[in-house]
Amino acid sequence: MWILITTSGNKPTYGHVVQLIVRLFSMHQKHIAQLIATALQCSTDDLLPLNPHLIATLSDAVSPEQWVSVYGNTLDFSYTSYEPPYTYAQKIFSVLPSWQLVDWSPGRLATIEFDGVEIQKLSEVIFLLFNEMHEELEYSLICRTTSFGAA
Repeated sequence: MWILITTSGNKPTYGHVVQLIVRLFSMHQKHIAQLIATALQCSTDDLLPLNPHLIATLSDAVSPEQWVSVYGNTLDFSYTSYEPPYTYAQKIFSVLPSWQLVDWSPGRLATIEFDGVEIQKLSEVIFLLFNEMHEELEYSLICRTTSFGAA
């Protein structure tokens, strides 16, 4: 399933494809929470990890190298720096009650694991990540759901 978000701050309607024009000054983390909940087939009030066989990946429609994936209690994100991500991660993930950086590949990605957290709280982190990744005032997000390890 693919979900496209491009928003202008209007109240969203949802289907398999959602279109809203995302502006940093009007985009709110609740839209990201709704995207993740739709992708993971749950409510924004649900506690993660949930549906461990599903991966929800949000990426920039124009710059797909900027992405975040959520699966179980794990979050992978694009990390293009060759410097260790400890300071960057502390700045972004400090809103989570409990998390740890478990892996990173210089110039490619970093991985954190977190204890049970509501989708709404995790969406704050993802909102912060995308705000850090973008200097432009507008961007579009695509959310793709894939499954793995299904029995």
